[in-house]
Amino acid sequence: MRKILAVVGFFVFVFVFFWGVSIGDYVYAVELEPIAAMGGITWTENGIKEGHKSFVLIGLKANLKVANDSYVSLMAKGWQMSEPLDEDREIPRKGYGLSSEFNHSIKLEKVKFTPYAGFGFEHWSRAEGNSKIANSWTSVRFFTLSIGTRAEYKRFYAKAGAILPFDINTNSTGLGSKLGYKTEIGADIWKKLNVGLFREQVNFKSDTGLALTGVKFTYRF
Repeated sequence: MRKILAVVGFFVFVFVFFWGVSIGDYVYAVELEPIAAMGGITWTENGIKEGHKSFVLIGLKANLKVANDSYVSLMAKGWQMSEPLDEDREIPRKGYGLSSEFNHSIKLEKVKFTPYAGFGFEHWSRAEGNSKIANSWTSVRFFTLSIGTRAEYKRFYAKAGAILPFDINTNSTGLGSKLGYKTEIGADIWKKLNVGLFREQVNFKSDTGLALTGVKFTYRF
């Protein structure tokens, strides 16, 4: 958890520094969005479901408006298991990520669509490698490309997109890139407090992947 807090703290420092030094010349408005989530981790490796664990996630997003209908989102997040390890020691137990997205909003009738394209970095670790796989990894780092759209109608929203990991590095056996996805539905339940249900599925070749499924809370300042 200390590493997670350190990542979020570093992100806040960098954001505040650049905002104070130069970003004010290019950005019309800044919106901060703390994030908290909880739910379940499902890990599949070589086609075998290795188990299911609960997790907690915290993060911070900064939305930087660069034009009337366009904004850039910068986000730092960290997650970890919220229950003790047992025999499922091959499940990734914690991770953190940094990401950015470019968003452009289009309003059609009463629905606002916001297509986005993004780039990110993730790091995961687990207590032990998979005993069923020789020289199995315990740490993996990779970059991601993402594309999708968000739709808003009154107080409700839905978001769906694709995720592609690449430049994947482990401390042992390698992982191949495969397309994944993320989905989210929710509503603005009180002022700027949003509650949503989400699923994020990051896939690799050989039927390997991590799914985070749960409930997310965000508040916009």
